[in-house]
Amino acid sequence: MNWVPVSNSRQPLPPAGPFPTPGPAAGRRAPWRSVKLGWLVAAGFVLAGLPLFLRMPLWIDLTLYDLAARAVLTGGTHYRDVFDTNPPGFVWALCLVRAVLGPSMEAVRAVDLVVVTVVTALLLRWARAAGATAGGAAWAAAGTAGFYLFLSEFNHCQRDVWMMLPAVAAVVYRLRRVKRSRERSVTDGWVFRTALLEGIVWGLAAWIKPHIIVAAAAAWLATQARLAGSTRAGIRARVRRSATDLAGSFAGGLLVGGAGLAWLVGSDTWPHLYHVFTEWNTSYLSLILGEFPDRREVQLAYFPPWSLFFLAAVPLALLNLFDAHLGSAGASEPAGPRSGVGRFPGWLYHQPADDGQRFARGVLATVYLAWAGTALVLQKQYHYVHVPETLLMLALFAANRWAIAFPVLCLQAGVLIWLASTGSAAPRWEDQPLAFRYVVWQYPDGHPDRFRYWPACFAAREVSGDVRNGVAFQTDSHAGVNWSELEEVAGFLRSQGVAAGDTRVMCWHDSPHALYLTMNLRPPIRFMHLSTAVGMGPAAYEQVKAEVTAAAPRVRFVVSDLKRVALFFPPEVRERMSEPGPGLLPRLIPRRCREVFPMNQPAVFRSGNGRGRYVVHVLTNPVGDVDVPGWPGLDPE
Repeated sequence: MNWVPVSNSRQPLPPAGPFPTPGPAAGRRAPWRSVKLGWLVAAGFVLAGLPLFLRMPLWIDLTLYDLAARAVLTGGTHYRDVFDTNPPGFVWALCLVRAVLGPSMEAVRAVDLVVVTVVTALLLRWARAAGATAGGAAWAAAGTAGFYLFLSEFNHCQRDVWMMLPAVAAVVYRLRRVKRSRERSVTDGWVFRTALLEGIVWGLAAWIKPHIIVAAAAAWLATQARLAGSTRAGIRARVRRSATDLAGSFAGGLLVGGAGLAWLVGSDTWPHLYHVFTEWNTSYLSLILGEFPDRREVQLAYFPPWSLFFLAAVPLALLNLFDAHLGSAGASEPAGPRSGVGRFPGWLYHQPADDGQRFARGVLATVYLAWAGTALVLQKQYHYVHVPETLLMLALFAANRWAIAFPVLCLQAGVLIWLASTGSAAPRWEDQPLAFRYVVWQYPDGHPDRFRYWPACFAAREVSGDVRNGVAFQTDSHAGVNWSELEEVAGFLRSQGVAAGDTRVMCWHDSPHALYLTMNLRPPIRFMHLSTAVGMGPAAYEQVKAEVTAAAPRVRFVVSDLKRVALFFPPEVRERMSEPGPGLLPRLIPRRCREVFPMNQPAVFRSGNGRGRYVVHVLTNPVGDVDVPGWPGLDPE
């Protein structure tokens, strides 16, 4: 099935990309041009990384959505029972996954892998239509495998990547529609019906994250001249065709939006969603704009060294736009230089074989720029936001015959070999010079010993918390989970009579709420990420405090996380938080911190033989101040 035009031209093409190939013989010998080697490397990364990937733990974002999905599947109400500040599309998807595949971590990770695999297949097909060679596509696949499978759990099973599946599918379908409209005579009715289907797919993506509207608009604008130019009946007919296409797309989006809205109203979810978006999310835009200088500063350091190539991808995409002439009707043109682009040497810029390749490459460049711009300007400073941008960048480079994946994967392999040969872990990423941060990939080099858990990934259906920690990357983060210590907490609570369905345990801070899932408990409050909820303003703080105070008479135990308590402590203090103290709490915690809930409740258990991060409190005193601790400027007493 040819979704987008692929050139059948057999004429020799000039070598291109960052690795010059002076002749056919040298080109065949170049490893970055080898189809077999590229797919072999991709298979090697999958073989090495897939078992570890499937056994990695879930990040706290996914555990929150999991709790929301469980509430919906058991007759609860989203937003009312589990607080969430995002549209419900991702939770709906999780409801489907959990209803079909069950509650295991491996189930949702397997679906995440399927999503990324399908997205990669669509991007590679798109790149091939835009001029990528078979070898370039193979190495792009290897780059994707080496990139995604070895990312921190922070980046897996996130909304942005799942949203990418309907978004990329919609663009590929749009390219197919444009191709068909130019190859044969089609009616405006056909244009409307196919646009309706495309709008439905875009609508599914928008329910996951409305930011996708920017990429949708960019794709529509980039292809509109070609679609309208498929009719030869004059300017009025072209305007009518454009209007028909736009109307169909809007109708499809409104159809999906209306169906989702009907469910929200029928399930009594709408009032709670409306309350969240009008009372809690009102500061989102100002927050995003205020963070822009910080996001701009770290744009090149999210995924070293992949993110560094942002500096090359943006001008390359702009060059593709200049070359494509997307604003023209796109009459067939012979291969070769055009619009001055031919002034670039062949090893730097590969000329498309025909107008079809130019068009496909121009649309790919448009979507990449729209997505990267949205991630930089309109989204929060989170790594996972930039995962789709990186996957699109790999496809863009492949379409332009830039073998970027090859040197990056060689660097990654070299770092791992170096660490293994020295027998020591890499120095802490944040303590290194700027060049190290931007060039050395921070995730695999930080945990070279993950592979010793590789055999354990096959040992049993469910693995221990020690294995989860061993294959994870960020268990020491306040937003990460130490699964072995959380198992200790679960064991203590069970010894105190806590059983499935219990509502007497309140999980505080950010990471302990995973206990609700592992022990099948019912949360006594709807807030999982307390840092997010309390930090959304004075009115939000009062709502959290009122709900906690109202739930207190029904709660017996509160689980806190000392990693979150010490988040803003000086480094030398954070490193000593494992020291025991009177009443199980570390002696270094200031008096002011001890006066804030739940530190103001008696501690009865601490994980890690009294030196770990999780503390179980008995709720006996008044709730008092519920501000999430981490007070800058407070000196330990």
